[in-house]
Amino acid sequence: MNNKISAQLEEKLLQQEKNNNLRTLKVFNTENIDFSSNDYLGFAKREFSIEKEINSKTVGSRLIAGTTEEILNIEKKIADFHQYESALLFPSGYMANLGLLQCIANKGDTIVYDELCHASIRDGIRLSFANAYSFSHNSIEDLERKISKSVGTIYVVTELVFSMDGTLAPIEEIDLVCQKYGAALLIDEAHSVGIYGEQGRGVLSNHKNLQNVLAVVYTYGKAFGYSGASICGSKVLTDYLVNFCRSFIYTTGVSEAYALELWSRYEAMQSADGERSDLMELIQYFRSLYPKSKSHTAIQPIIIGDNLRCLAKEELLLEEGFNVKAIRKPTVKEGTERLRISLHSYNTKEEINKLLGLLVE
Repeated sequence: MNNKISAQLEEKLLQQEKNNNLRTLKVFNTENIDFSSNDYLGFAKREFSIEKEINSKTVGSRLIAGTTEEILNIEKKIADFHQYESALLFPSGYMANLGLLQCIANKGDTIVYDELCHASIRDGIRLSFANAYSFSHNSIEDLERKISKSVGTIYVVTELVFSMDGTLAPIEEIDLVCQKYGAALLIDEAHSVGIYGEQGRGVLSNHKNLQNVLAVVYTYGKAFGYSGASICGSKVLTDYLVNFCRSFIYTTGVSEAYALELWSRYEAMQSADGERSDLMELIQYFRSLYPKSKSHTAIQPIIIGDNLRCLAKEELLLEEGFNVKAIRKPTVKEGTERLRISLHSYNTKEEINKLLGLLVE
């Protein structure tokens, strides 16, 4: 590598280390008590067998050699389950959000998004070349202020459960603002699908009166314990994505084996009421012991407010047999550095007792 460029890269890494923010890859210790993964219902621990001859190879993009009848059939089943006209599978949630935001809005349009939206949403917005404004987290007043000065076609973007704070979006109020200004609503159900709604259909299944939803992203690396994502909406929407979504067009498609296993997880999800009930009980138990909690979901942040102190707490917990991750700036705002506690249906009250005993001073 060019010596000058190498020195520049090294300098940036040294600055990360100086800020107590250097990221490294560490092997996940499966022997420890898990309070860090997104495997909310324990599906990553299950074995799913598919009893049929299947095509496990990925041989090209979906538009060239990567589409089979079975994949189309699974996409139709996903759409029916979530009560949409159509669905399209993506290799990851990042690629789904990136591609959707990149292609749905054009130069001269406006995207208004919650300030705590995921990096994949923000990156897609940048690639769209649309005007963009963030609104204060879950603030309907600020959302309306930003929409009122927007131009072109307006798109509003929110998550339903926010990945670092565990807060729920006031989706009905957001939908009403969209209705008032003729805006389209784009929603990420990454941390809510599988956990909420009848048979784990997601938060939106409890809000059937929403009028302005254009697209919903469901990702499978959380409660499903798998990978990939789908975008659900109208047939016009998915036809548009097939034609204009670069992260769908220019990548190798998911395999038939992937799609069939994904559907087997959907089938298991429909009968996972016991796991969902266990998780909700543990959330309430955690909140009863930690009254500072502002989250009613499986994501329970404990604000520390300093990168170095966060890392020290993470190391202490690791030594005591717990997997808990420190979340530092710039992932979260300066002063809100935290330990992100993820609760799971397989955790126990005794484990929560011990965890909080080590954390709460």
